[in-house]
Amino acid sequence: MNLARFHASPKSGSFFTFLAIVASFEACDSETNGELPKPDAAISGDSGPQLDSAGIDSATEDADAIDADQGDASDAADAGPALNGLYTHLDGKLISVDPVTGATNEIGPTGQPGYVVFAWDDTAKVARVITSPAESATVTAMPKLGTINLCTGAITSGPAITLNGTQVLRAEGLAQDPGTGTFYVAFGTVAGSSNWYRSENSGTIDIATGFVTKIGSHNTTQDDADAITFVGNVLYLVDTGSIYSIAKATGVATLVSNASSSLHIAYDPTRDVTFGSIGQTDATGRGVATVNLSTGALTKLGAGIPDTTSPGKQITALVSAPKPVCP
Repeated sequence: MNLARFHASPKSGSFFTFLAIVASFEACDSETNGELPKPDAAISGDSGPQLDSAGIDSATEDADAIDADQGDASDAADAGPALNGLYTHLDGKLISVDPVTGATNEIGPTGQPGYVVFAWDDTAKVARVITSPAESATVTAMPKLGTINLCTGAITSGPAITLNGTQVLRAEGLAQDPGTGTFYVAFGTVAGSSNWYRSENSGTIDIATGFVTKIGSHNTTQDDADAITFVGNVLYLVDTGSIYSIAKATGVATLVSNASSSLHIAYDPTRDVTFGSIGQTDATGRGVATVNLSTGALTKLGAGIPDTTSPGKQITALVSAPKPVCP
């Protein structure tokens, strides 16, 4: 710094202070060659945290992993909801049916040599059954509720089905209203050899106790019900191949179509398809078909059940249900 530029008087009270300031600037000049010191990079406000190359690679891999997870989630969403399986009962065995090809696979014995009824409980996420739903002119049925293990076929027995405290004599249909969760049942109470096959009434049923509340009587082909199912909020009934819609409040039946030989129907909400069992009256032509509810037209799935498999035995139940995760 050039002192000649300053003309402060030595007698001035601030003269010595001035000299001290000048000495400080000259010391700064000698250390920095006349340049201001640069800020320390470690405390620069713009620098932020520093990553070494390994840290950068790790962060990149984490980002790739996140992208992969998002891709997997996107693929799962694109795949849509899982499709249901289709199950039937033949000669005391639980059978799975491929809903596209009709190919069958034996799952296991149910311990029920004759007729059973299947229904899916979407509230409890369990497959329900009615055992001994109908017998013969000489054997009185004793219908009971139960559940079935779709991995093994094992049935766990539940309460007897009763109306006003009295055992009902037949109960050939069971279905859950998907809108309310309420279960409906088709049942019969009239005794006698000429009525043994008839489930002539509709009602709701308490699935925990088996108690039935009657809604009304059927005005169908045989005043009977071989099966019932819900398609959306509409209750359908099959009587000797004729398909009816049922008024849930009164039980009054309205003819919809004729599906000839189909006795059991089941609606698959994941495919929006109604299935029906066919070939009920003899050992030939047995299998599962899709059913056009409006026309009654049946389209058989594949070759069906071989005639040599349990000859003379009928398909006695049909249900669409989520595929279980089996051990």
